[in-house]
Amino acid sequence: LHRARSFNGLDFALARAAEAAREKQTGQGNLFDALGDVGGTSVSSDDLPDCPKWADRETLATERELLGIYISGHPLDRYRRLIREFQTIPISKIGECADGKEVRVAGLAASVTNKLTKEKKEAWAVVMLDDGETTVEALVFPEAFRTYAGAVQPDQPVLICAMVSKRDETAKLIVREIYPLLEAPRSFAEALVISVRADEAGASRLQQFREVAGRFPGRIPTMLRLSYPDGRTVLIEPGQGLSIDPTPDFLAAAEKGVGRNGLRFLARREVCLKPRPERRWQGR
Repeated sequence: LHRARSFNGLDFALARAAEAAREKQTGQGNLFDALGDVGGTSVSSDDLPDCPKWADRETLATERELLGIYISGHPLDRYRRLIREFQTIPISKIGECADGKEVRVAGLAASVTNKLTKEKKEAWAVVMLDDGETTVEALVFPEAFRTYAGAVQPDQPVLICAMVSKRDETAKLIVREIYPLLEAPRSFAEALVISVRADEAGASRLQQFREVAGRFPGRIPTMLRLSYPDGRTVLIEPGQGLSIDPTPDFLAAAEKGVGRNGLRFLARREVCLKPRPERRWQGR
């Protein structure tokens, strides 16, 4: 019995309970009551109307809304591979960085607090970035907020390019750029590696990938990693014919054909896409 069915069956169960209460109040009862079967008007899981299951994201959102924490998982679980490939350091290591170091960090925007500067009344925001294990405060000052406001949304997986600030006792991030996490491959990928076995099943998966790649042509080159039964691996560059545009739709289609573990992005070394600004923000 999944949660969506239990939740959507509440009205049905309450109606059955109300019916039982009316029967008891009027003295009518039913055959089961007369026989002393107290379960005659109870609702079993088989009685509840059927409905589709909630998506994982919806289930987790309702857990957090009710309890303030996630129970059955974390919204970032399905993004762990992208996080490993594109962030340069986990949140837990930020405190070990030198002041001013540029980092690329991924996480969930667990909360977003919108603010205004005191003098010019310009919009900026404080993002609490959560990776499921620890959190860090990321400050999106007006210059960055004007450019990336669309990505500064609560409960969204994001990739943040920032400078570490250690002026206070707790290390913070001064955000330079912020992107939806699923958009990270389009901006930061240098190549995509496809891993398949050198057998008939691998050939079938590779053909499926070729068909998907044909629907999403782009600038990111692909490389093929063949695994042989004797443990050998061979890396092949197929050429320009398999350059792709790694959109979220491409990722979903490619993972169905090759499998989530069959894809691996090689990320660019530069932390940010844009040059470093000449001046830093000196305060809030």
